[in-house]
Amino acid sequence: MLRYAIPLGLVGMFVAFSLGAADPPQTTRYQIDVPGGTVRDAMTQLTWQRDSKTAGIKNRSEAHDFCAGLKLGGKRWRLPTVMELWSLVDLGHPEPTIDPAAFPDTPAENFWTSSRYLDSPTLAWSIGFEGGAKHGHRADLALRVRCVR
Repeated sequence: MLRYAIPLGLVGMFVAFSLGAADPPQTTRYQIDVPGGTVRDAMTQLTWQRDSKTAGIKNRSEAHDFCAGLKLGGKRWRLPTVMELWSLVDLGHPEPTIDPAAFPDTPAENFWTSSRYLDSPTLAWSIGFEGGAKHGHRADLALRVRCVR
């Protein structure tokens, strides 16, 4: 049986990263394209829809369709996975727990992800920017939407 020893310092770094403490300063992490309506995340290399108000509140199927049909920058958009959307959580900010310079006017509410909850076709994960928690919801509920590419 092989055993691996992980130095405690690495464990601490992983925990700090998971909680957002090891993130680079928010002013250097995001590249904001105001006229284009997008935000590029230098850490994940993902590009996000900056304005979450245009999508409104939708059930999960409508959220998926909205992102697939989004015409922003001439690129293909999609609903983010739970880990992709969770990467935007910034516990260094009060509610909403997201960088307000990169994502202004984001409500402290739940946002849909493309990830199924408990591998159920009727349940899905959301991320709540009221505190950065992951939640499982029925897919027919109406939640906020932020698209990614």
